[in-house]
Amino acid sequence: MPERAPEVAVLASHAAAILSGTAPWDWTTGTRRFGGLVVLANLDQYVLFDEEIERDGIPPSVKAILMPECEVLTKKTAEKLRAFQARGGRLIAAATLAPGLKADATLPNWSDVFPISKKRDKEGAEVDRAMRAKAAEVKALLDFPLYAETDNDAILVSVRSSGSGDVVFAVNDRRGYGDYFGPWKMVLDKGLPNAGEVRLRRTAGAVYDLVRHAPVPFSSADGVTRIPVSYETSDGKALLVTARPLAPLAVSTDGNRLFVSSPDKDVMVPFGVLAANGKLVVSGILRDGAWERPLPLEAFEVVNYATGARHPVRPRVSIGMSGFSKAVCNETGVRRLKAIGADFASGVKYSDTATLDLFLKYGLRAAVGGLPRWWGAGKKTPPGSMAEKCPVSVFEKALAGFRPHSAMRSVTLGDEPSKLDFAHFSAVNARVLELCGGVPTRTTLFPDYGSLISVGDEEAKRLLGTDSYDDYVRSWCETVKGQRDLTIDFYPYSAPAETRADYFLRRFKTLETGARCAKEHGFSYSLYVQANSIFPDMEMTLPRLRYMAFTDLAYGAETLTFTCYTPSWWTNNILTATGEPTARYYAVQKLVGEIRNFDEAYRRYRWVGVRYVGFSKPELAQIGGSAEVTGYTTPFAGVSAAAGGKFVVGDFVARDGSGRCAALVAGVLDADDEQISIHRFGLKADVPPVALANTAGAKKGKPGKSPNVWLYEIPSDGVLFLQEGVK
Repeated sequence: MPERAPEVAVLASHAAAILSGTAPWDWTTGTRRFGGLVVLANLDQYVLFDEEIERDGIPPSVKAILMPECEVLTKKTAEKLRAFQARGGRLIAAATLAPGLKADATLPNWSDVFPISKKRDKEGAEVDRAMRAKAAEVKALLDFPLYAETDNDAILVSVRSSGSGDVVFAVNDRRGYGDYFGPWKMVLDKGLPNAGEVRLRRTAGAVYDLVRHAPVPFSSADGVTRIPVSYETSDGKALLVTARPLAPLAVSTDGNRLFVSSPDKDVMVPFGVLAANGKLVVSGILRDGAWERPLPLEAFEVVNYATGARHPVRPRVSIGMSGFSKAVCNETGVRRLKAIGADFASGVKYSDTATLDLFLKYGLRAAVGGLPRWWGAGKKTPPGSMAEKCPVSVFEKALAGFRPHSAMRSVTLGDEPSKLDFAHFSAVNARVLELCGGVPTRTTLFPDYGSLISVGDEEAKRLLGTDSYDDYVRSWCETVKGQRDLTIDFYPYSAPAETRADYFLRRFKTLETGARCAKEHGFSYSLYVQANSIFPDMEMTLPRLRYMAFTDLAYGAETLTFTCYTPSWWTNNILTATGEPTARYYAVQKLVGEIRNFDEAYRRYRWVGVRYVGFSKPELAQIGGSAEVTGYTTPFAGVSAAAGGKFVVGDFVARDGSGRCAALVAGVLDADDEQISIHRFGLKADVPPVALANTAGAKKGKPGKSPNVWLYEIPSDGVLFLQEGVK
């Protein structure tokens, strides 16, 4: 928090120190000693040097300059001081002031308070009384009231300000003789009880103790705020004075990021992130109402150091909606977006501050657009042509008016680039990050399009710019730096029914490739869920949406983005062109609610691997995956499918380092099932684990015929298993 603009300054003259004879005393007297009186008088502890005055002049906020040792001044400094007097400033100087200047008032002699002799000839209490008396004399020479003062000369105050908030430091300086140095009566080494009143020349709506984390009593009338303070011994208080009571903090997570925000943008609010045992994990200060950092693994709650209010940290899956069109950029549209359960939406232009303000009002964030759209599969944007067709200068021009906004989640930068363009894309990404003032960028990568009915394997390789999808994703992770999410879209229901089975197997391969790269390179994994259709007669029903979403979670997805929210491409979108909900809106809304039933527990674990239960050998060969646990250990290794069952099992380990494990079992037998399926499977474990189904709370398995096998029958496409005892 910055210092207040000073009203009183102390001039320390280099010329006087060198030429007036004080230098041989090592500056232990004069200006340095005088600083003690400035502190006791509760004046601004602001020192001006003659070099500063000559170079920059006198700050316009200064009303009076104290000149304790200015027997010699440079000509230029003297000229600036005369000009200061001419505009109404006061010079309060010692009697030894250089004769070329005339003081408006004379400082009292303080040499008898600070004897030059190293042998103290006065008791500590006598020196203390004399210093306070001299400080009162200095303060009386000012012809204006101070912003902060007290009714007790042993309570010292200092103020820092930002916006409408002041932090007042009030220190008890009442001291007496203690048991250690006290017998010699030279040093006052024992803090004594004290009480008084701190006064600020401002109105206030609230005052908070930043040490006790609680509101404190105060009164505010006639432009003056009075705060009673009391002390048991030598102590201090840090008080936050605000124009109004502080609103509660908003705490949220998004992928691997922790966000703390407040509507009180004009106040710097301190807070701490605590672990479950109360240990401080990280502290922060809200500036301009927003704070963002990597999500600490042990984060449990956020405590407001002003109000003392505690806010739980609930890591959860981030839910986005792709395609927030201009038709819904209004309060009704934003409220509807909030009601579906979204955390963010893409499609808002970075210059649309009115909509961004609405997003912030409703606790939403935006993946903003407004940059040139580079699509690696376009006819006019073939692979390898980005540097020629979209140089860095094009993005610089597009971002000329960019201003960061607290509602911005990311800046959308291109779609499905080819590996042939990664080097140029990396340069563009670095420049955009620089121009966007820290707002992260986000790019969606190609899926493994090889089995798409209209794209053969050779065409897919041409688009990817490489023969291997694994090489494509890994090259992106290694080349383009600065993006937080690894984002992939795959729309499985875009294939005709006769080829859809193979297409879904290719989807599993895509998801596993992305999951392993995200894990190895430290990305948050972000996947798309197809909510619209290329076929007008195909409806994205709740079972189909579940099928996609819960398999995405089995691969460790931390962000799910539903597309399209408003009409953009294809048909049967979540909203109509005028922004009215369709059947997809209510299906997605229900699915998001189901995910929320266990996503806090889910997000406290990180993905380590995946296996495929009930798949045939040809299917496993096509996926390139395994039915076995490889490269990691888990107590949930023995998942068995009932007759005809088929499951994708994602394995997870606790983020807090406790070693506890989880498994997400997703039923994938029938991608075109129009009804909610009943999934039957067995799970081998020493004790029955807690099962968190998407449809309700915890479920318990029934003992099977084999030892340590628990049988489950749950109408759910996604079940999260936790080791016993994990909350």
